Amino acid sequence: MKGFFKKGLLLILVGLLIFSLSGCGQNSGATNDKKEENQSSEGAVNYPTKPITIVVPYNPGGGVDTSTRTIQPFLQDALGQPVVVENRPGGGMSVGYNYVAGAKPDGYTFMAAPIPTMIFTDLTLPNLKAKFNEFKPVASWVNDDCSPLVVRADSPYKTLKDFVEAAKSKTMKLGLSGGAYSTDHMTYAMLSEVTGVKFNLVPYGSSGEALAALEGGHVDAILASLVTAITAQDAGQAKILAVSKNERLSIAPDIPTFKEQGYDVVIEFHIGLFAPPNTPDDIVKIMADKLVQAASSEEFRNRVKEVKSPAGEPMTQEEWSKYCQDEYNRWKEMVNILEKHPLG
Repeated sequence: MKGFFKKGLLLILVGLLIFSLSGCGQNSGATNDKKEENQSSEGAVNYPTKPITIVVPYNPGGGVDTSTRTIQPFLQDALGQPVVVENRPGGGMSVGYNYVAGAKPDGYTFMAAPIPTMIFTDLTLPNLKAKFNEFKPVASWVNDDCSPLVVRADSPYKTLKDFVEAAKSKTMKLGLSGGAYSTDHMTYAMLSEVTGVKFNLVPYGSSGEALAALEGGHVDAILASLVTAITAQDAGQAKILAVSKNERLSIAPDIPTFKEQGYDVVIEFHIGLFAPPNTPDDIVKIMADKLVQAASSEEFRNRVKEVKSPAGEPMTQEEWSKYCQDEYNRWKEMVNILEKHPLG
């Protein structure tokens, strides 16, 4: 009887011990889950906690590179963390595009990309790692840019009409600072459409290379970044015959547009940040707010005036997202123009 009692008591104690351990395990799991949840929440609130990389999918010295490096110190100050600009050129902009598409979506890698060029990349190139609409638009800080048609300062072509008329009677060499499906390519395609003129195209890796070719007499004219063109004109090295804005530039109101000279070529250029697909929305929002803060600062505004950067007013995350979607809907109907005027 006593043995039976002892065995029963032992079984009860073992049962209680198992129940206790099971409960502890469940509580421990719940505690760990809560801890992970808090860490995730705190991670977003404390973001960023380490350096951020902005990938530029073009060579150094071009418009996107120059504009990104102009905002970089001000964005760095707003974030309180180092911002590293990394060039990954090639394949139009597909090398940098694919790199960011496959990057870890943790808020520490972004792409500085131009619209509409990023849209052309999505619509025309195969084997991309993500569709345009899978990226997360962050915000933009360059919204007054375009393509300028530039000739040497001593060029015999004093107006756009002079240049077009001459191109009708002889083959002109036109240098492009962007590759296939770039804004320069689109500007050339539209100019060729409205004038019926074909050019001998010479692509370059950057605006700096294109300008050097122009100065060396290797081409008759170039389409290049606006900052490069204005700087060269101010230095007496070049003359801008036209810009592809709908209205004259606020930073250079003396330069006429293609449109006002009778050629309906309007290609406006915007540069903003894009996050990899699946980047958390709260991290994108923090980066967007900091970018707008940096682009709205008095120090940045003074700097862009000094270097004549076509910044314009920044777009918030909501504004930039809507603009990108509207432009995508617009350009997917017009991309056939580029196919009619290939670079090769």
